[in-house]
Amino acid sequence: MAKDNITKASVDRMRPGAVLWDSVVSGFAVRCQVAAKVYVVKYRTGARQRWHTIGKHGAPWTPQVARNEAKRILGTVAGGGDPAATRDERKAAGTLAEAVERFKDLHIAKLRSSAEVNSLFDRFILPRIGTKVVCDVRRRDVAELLDDVEGRAGPRAADKTLAAVRSFFNWHARRDSDFISPIVPGMARTRPGERARDRVLSDDEIRLLWPLLNDTRPLVFGAVLRVLLLTGQRRSEVAGMRWDELDTDDRLWTIPALRFKSGRLHAVPLTQPVWEIIAAQPRLGEYVFSTTGRAPVSGYSKAKATLDSAMAAKLAERDGNDAMLPPRWTLHDLRRTAMSLMTRHGIPHFIADRVLGHALAGVGAVYDRHGYLAEKRHALETLARAMKDILNPHARNKVVPLAHARHVMPNAAAG
Repeated sequence: MAKDNITKASVDRMRPGAVLWDSVVSGFAVRCQVAAKVYVVKYRTGARQRWHTIGKHGAPWTPQVARNEAKRILGTVAGGGDPAATRDERKAAGTLAEAVERFKDLHIAKLRSSAEVNSLFDRFILPRIGTKVVCDVRRRDVAELLDDVEGRAGPRAADKTLAAVRSFFNWHARRDSDFISPIVPGMARTRPGERARDRVLSDDEIRLLWPLLNDTRPLVFGAVLRVLLLTGQRRSEVAGMRWDELDTDDRLWTIPALRFKSGRLHAVPLTQPVWEIIAAQPRLGEYVFSTTGRAPVSGYSKAKATLDSAMAAKLAERDGNDAMLPPRWTLHDLRRTAMSLMTRHGIPHFIADRVLGHALAGVGAVYDRHGYLAEKRHALETLARAMKDILNPHARNKVVPLAHARHVMPNAAAG
């Protein structure tokens, strides 16, 4: 049985099959396996001999760090503990993938963003650390996971992954008094200011985009994007629109509280252009925008990529090879663009907020029960006229900002 002071040099000299016992700490050793050199500690509890694996040789397990860990483990044994038994109990608790399945059922299923969060777990998190026992996941594992996601999908995707895995660890910590989340402050890959977007589409970009929406595949994708820009609502809300949410007499779309982000019922007056888009959709089932009728339209990433390529080709055709591509835009930027067009043409910010369904702050959230239906209808009609003038820049009738127009805001009671 070889025995020596375990150092980096002595470990590097080892050959497969060899075991080197430390001359400083009794029971501490390194085994040279075919694939790796592994630090271990052997101890005895009662009449039973146990082995505990510390870790593979290499950062963070240097000989001295592994020796200190061996001392800690042996100290636990001297106090009556059994680290190997504790490890076995933890493994019996199941893997992270098994715990995530419970997390999906008990927590994620209740979220409006459940599809996106499930995708983060299935695409990034589980393939990387799903086989680990939850309490064995270390900070280094999370950091390497985020490195992988950032390299594959960018820093914003890494931050979304961090948010998902943090939510899971916090959920698990509330159920296991011994568990401590490995997430610490500062692990995000972007700063808060970088995460906040202020992108709006220019008038020229809208003119370039709008006709291309007639040629998108599936065609219903283009219809959804037009409604996004003409109503300012969220993608999930528009895509999930059902026929039974529409009031054909009053041309009103009522989004149920269960489908709205703030958890409140939200009424959206429908202008003529929006109503024409809706009326043109085939009635395949309960959903207005669908290819099957059984589920809302999906496949946004592929359709958006195709649309981006078409926009770039149109720019090159119009401006030649020297055409400058505009900054990237997202579907949520259409919501911000709608808001900007309303305020640009004289709609008070407060009313535009009501159109988008932003929650009231402070005491207003408690005492203001006015529905602002007439004001929202006026705002959306103003948005429709603004879009018409953008798409027909040579038309005579321009939208005049209300600050300079002799026009009175309708003051009808809310519906």
